[in-house]
Amino acid sequence: MGLISSPSNEPLLADLDYDNLSAMDQAKVNSLIEVGSQLIEAYCNRVFTAADFTEYLDGNGHNEIYVKNPPINSITSVTINSNLVDYVFPTDELTIKPGIGRVNLNLDKTNSLRPFTHFPRGSQNIKVIYNGAFNPIPAPILLVLADFVIRAFDGIGESGNVVSEKLGQYFYKLKDDKTKVDKNISQYEGYLQYYKIRRV
Repeated sequence: MGLISSPSNEPLLADLDYDNLSAMDQAKVNSLIEVGSQLIEAYCNRVFTAADFTEYLDGNGHNEIYVKNPPINSITSVTINSNLVDYVFPTDELTIKPGIGRVNLNLDKTNSLRPFTHFPRGSQNIKVIYNGAFNPIPAPILLVLADFVIRAFDGIGESGNVVSEKLGQYFYKLKDDKTKVDKNISQYEGYLQYYKIRRV
């Protein structure tokens, strides 16, 4: 499902007059919402719609790790998958920085029975179960998506048709070369830069 779930109720798409479009044109709008949502999320390296996530992260030898889809709304569990024992940290031994998706171990609350004082180095040895991402979707993201959809729909018109999309290059093109549209998501960098996660 795209980041705009109800086109007819989205003020930013009011100019499309969605409810009075033909079934074919409504299908085009729905497809563009889906494509645009995928492009935005691929560009920003994150999911935007709040959901429950289970992630296996690499331990880094430090007392902090970062989840992939901030902000963190709630944490269910943080587990170290060890060859010796799977250790689940009590929630009072964790400090969460929701906005940046950071999970810290509380070194000032060291449990003498706790086998770990840091996240040991390893490949996907830290299991984090949490609820993350946004509800509601941030206004700047909706603005970018709505602009993308309106511009693309105007370019398609009655005779065009989206025939390919490449998430890697963040563009799609139209069947009719005369109306071909190259929609580079990076043109919205001014809006998206605050939400883009740089993966190491």
